[in-house]
Amino acid sequence: MQATTICLRCHQKCHLVAEVIDGKIVSMVDAQASNRRPACREACPIGMDVSGYVIAASKGEFDKAMQIIWDTNPFPLVCGRICHHPCEIECIRGVVDEPIAIASIKRMVADHVLKSRTKTMPARRTQKETVGIVGSGPTGLTAAHDLVKAGYGVTVYEGAPEAGGMMTRVIPEFKLPKGSVQPDIEAIRDLGVEIKTNTPVGKTLPLGSLLKRHNAVLLAIGSWTAAALKIPGTELQGVYFALPLLEEIKKGKPVALGSGSS
Repeated sequence: MQATTICLRCHQKCHLVAEVIDGKIVSMVDAQASNRRPACREACPIGMDVSGYVIAASKGEFDKAMQIIWDTNPFPLVCGRICHHPCEIECIRGVVDEPIAIASIKRMVADHVLKSRTKTMPARRTQKETVGIVGSGPTGLTAAHDLVKAGYGVTVYEGAPEAGGMMTRVIPEFKLPKGSVQPDIEAIRDLGVEIKTNTPVGKTLPLGSLLKRHNAVLLAIGSWTAAALKIPGTELQGVYFALPLLEEIKKGKPVALGSGSS
């Protein structure tokens, strides 16, 4: 019987899973350790096989661990540095002593493998349809990664001079160096994704032409409008919003932050 978990938090307490057919629960079974998804995997927003790559890494099988990570995550170098790792909060090992350092293991595996990485083999094209994606941030490139692996032709259109979105244009260098973003992007390119930079859709390239060129178009333009605080004083000189401030700093432009700051 194929059991499928239908809830998360209460599932961890009641240890039950349900078999669902045509949207109806037809049976309930006790979820023993042998047929339950690990808590770390359930907590992961993209459902990564956490225990799979952690076990492989513990055996020194770093290439195997990397392949397990790549199955669901096209940004291992990035996530090894900036993921908020909810998997560690739910890690059952924490009941004994402390959670396994899952994010650090991912980072170690990615750093080890990608130092000597050769060019990834292109994904096999099995579908005649093509997809155009506007925006090369995490959403756009993840969609491109998944679609090209599914056999579709994929072209990503990016208005900026470089791909990566906020990963390369906003997040501070000390937190996420560009050198840790580019290898992940190059691996996506190697799969067969075409990334066109300096191509702002709506200006250089009308959206209508994309709809004629591709069978489907995904708008993954991100949330670049800074959220203003609804309090007095936000319009005063010297008050900065986070996104434009970080972007200016990432560009290397001087920003006056007060006495002795630049």
